[in-house]
Amino acid sequence: MTKNKSTIIPTIIIYKSLRYLHAQIVNPKNGKVLAQFSDKKMSEKTKTLRAEKLGIKLAEILKKQNIKNLTFSRNSNKYRGRIKALIESLRSEGVKI
Repeated sequence: MTKNKSTIIPTIIIYKSLRYLHAQIVNPKNGKVLAQFSDKKMSEKTKTLRAEKLGIKLAEILKKQNIKNLTFSRNSNKYRGRIKALIESLRSEGVKI
């Protein structure tokens, strides 16, 4: 969560339902949501493609807010499938996790 006393790294929290994926970027110091996005309105055919696009959209939002580092909370979901596609697309856009 923290590297030193003055640096607090935001956390990405991922919620996965049977149909959709939701992601929030939260400041752990005060619990404020810095960014959030869902794949509900995306039109890609597969859930994995929607997860990749979700990661790209989140990376764009993070670049606007000048956030480059994140910690990762997957909420007891295994690191595979849609979760992996989302995180890998964030990493490919330059976000360090």
